[in-house]
Parts: sequence; structure tokens; C-alpha cells
Amino acid sequence: MAWTVETLNETVDAELAELPADMRARLVRISELIEQVGLPNVREPHVRHVREQIWEIRLKGKGFPVYKKEGEYGDLYVTYSIKIPVGLADKEKELFRELANMRSR
Repeated sequence: MAWTVETLNETVDAELAELPADMRARLVRISELIEQVGLPNVREPHVRHVREQIWEIRLKGKGFPVYKKEGEYGDLYVTYSIKIPVGLADKEKELFRELANMRSR
């Protein structure tokens, strides 16, 4: 099965375009890994499985400034949500569910 990474909408596209080059490069690289080998096969430190079909990337020190701590920044989290492709046979759908359950344990 081929994996594709898409953004939610144009608002997200605009926000990604405003990120510093190093952050954009990291997100592009991780997205390429996901498309090459599938999200369940890309693991920490690149992505972390949160629960069910939710995964996240944490970019340390790339978030908002920390309140009253000059020069210190929080972490930026990017969340991936897996959507099972349409048009799959029942057995294929069941295999996706089994894989999701295995990763959430």
C-alpha cells in the first residue's frame, strides 16, 4: 500500500510556509520517510504513536517562547491522523485495525 502525506488545508500550508527552513526540512524529511515505508514503520525519534490512529512529531525548542524565560522556547507538536483508504476489502480493513491495535499496546 502506498502512503501519502497531505496537509489539512490552505491555512496549515501557509503556517508551514512560515516555519524556519530547518523545521520545514525536518517535516519534509519525516513526511518522505512516511511515504516510503509507512507511518507505523517510522518510529521515535522521528514520530511517536499517541493512541489509535494518532501520531505526533515533536520539534524540541521550536515552539512558542516560554513565559518570562527570555531566549527559551517550548516544543512544537505536529499531529498526524491516519485515514484508512476507501475501497478496501473487508480483510484489508481488518488488517489495518490489527496493526493499529498492535502499535497502541
